[in-house]
Amino acid sequence: MPSEKIDFELIRPIRQKVYQVKSLVALNWAKGWHLYNLFMGKQSLKAKS
Repeated sequence: MPSEKIDFELIRPIRQKVYQVKSLVALNWAKGWHLYNLFMGKQSLKAKS
């Protein structure tokens, strides 16, 4: 079995999967961080007033 075939059938799908997971995690992390900052901002405003 030539290594090109192995690369095409095994490594490429794995790389695509890893890429999808990474972008999902990055997206969710950014969303979560935004919500966290909003929430903490509201909390500190309440504490000051």
